[in-house]
Amino acid sequence: MKRDCVEIERYLERRRYLERQITSKPSDELGLCVVIPAHDEPDVGGVLASLWACERPQSGVEILVVVNASEHAAEEVHARNHSLCEQVRQWGALHNEDRIQVHLIEQHALPRKHAGVGLARKIGMDEAAARFAEIEKARGVIACLDADCTVASSYLCALERCFQKDGVHAASIYYEHPIEEEETILDSVSFSRASLAICLYELFLRYYIHVQRWVGLPFAYQTVGSSMAVHALAYARQGGMNKRQAGEDFYFLQKLIRYGGIAELMDTKVIPSARCSHRVPFGTGRAMSSMLQEELPSYETYPLEVFALLGGWLPDVWGLWGQGRSAFVQHLDGVEQPLRGFLEEQGFVAKMEEIQGHASSVESFRKRFWDWFDAFMLMKWAHYARENGYPLRPVVGECQRLFVVQGWSLEEEEATPWGLLRRLREIDRGETGIL
Repeated sequence: MKRDCVEIERYLERRRYLERQITSKPSDELGLCVVIPAHDEPDVGGVLASLWACERPQSGVEILVVVNASEHAAEEVHARNHSLCEQVRQWGALHNEDRIQVHLIEQHALPRKHAGVGLARKIGMDEAAARFAEIEKARGVIACLDADCTVASSYLCALERCFQKDGVHAASIYYEHPIEEEETILDSVSFSRASLAICLYELFLRYYIHVQRWVGLPFAYQTVGSSMAVHALAYARQGGMNKRQAGEDFYFLQKLIRYGGIAELMDTKVIPSARCSHRVPFGTGRAMSSMLQEELPSYETYPLEVFALLGGWLPDVWGLWGQGRSAFVQHLDGVEQPLRGFLEEQGFVAKMEEIQGHASSVESFRKRFWDWFDAFMLMKWAHYARENGYPLRPVVGECQRLFVVQGWSLEEEEATPWGLLRRLREIDRGETGIL
């Protein structure tokens, strides 16, 4: 364990963005740090209150709120951030107890080049890793939330139980966006525009993972920044959080998926915000803003055929183990368009020669193949297919088709945005016996 903590300390020496931010010594009982970046937020009372209301785990908990802004942020942003800092201080003074404490990290002048949610998460997660190393708990859990989230009361205990299992290094946590009418309304006609928009967006997120699983892709996990966790040693070994201003969660979790030991934590829930935002070029906030400009919100996704082409091709790839260039060329000639054009563009034959040259077994061959054809390559393929014969289609229709090809039952009244989303949530939670 001490050796593992030395490894964390070496990471911090090389890659930590800032020096230690919290001067108080962590409790020896600390086992879970929750990192919450906050930039130009009106309030963090909701997320703090929901964490405080959680059932208490056996280990101690620290909540690290990282209030941050660019050095070039507008004066009104700085004013709101300073007000937010005072709110966190007051909340912490009123609520701190031995086993759950709130700490404020202030960064009001981050360089414009890197300022954003990725860097804010990194600052908080680096601090959490340092605190765990200080008390020699290399497998202390670092969880990520957002300032506009809330969590189920089981959140802290569920995280603790999850990481007590052998081999678990990281977790993708179950989430549900808030939909006001979900208890009583089934048809989209009765939805408010905002509820329909977030319903469609979450439907897209769940569809995208399920179609990957349908064709057997090994990296099919939800990658939502407010719904992820990692233990300190795995965090350090994967180089820590990146400083991306958008998509930081996707890139970070993909590294952890390659590392292995990622769990899907389904016996609790994170409730992310469904609010509009223009801070980043993609994601929930941007999607909501775009959809709410329409009279009737709609959302499109990649058609089922984009994934079916992969599903029909991949089994033939494994037969290339032990072969040479001529076999790779012959294989490529038989691949259906437009997938063949995409693989040619990606240098398939040369890449297969490289993979084969470094693979000592079929297992190694598969691993190296997936290191190449990873989630980033899948996105490239989906974009290529979109421009070469498979344009985007409405997500509701593609979800209905997914249910058909999977053989999942779907009543007529469920073939609506909310009906489909409710069924996919049930499937993800394992309540249907499907997974």
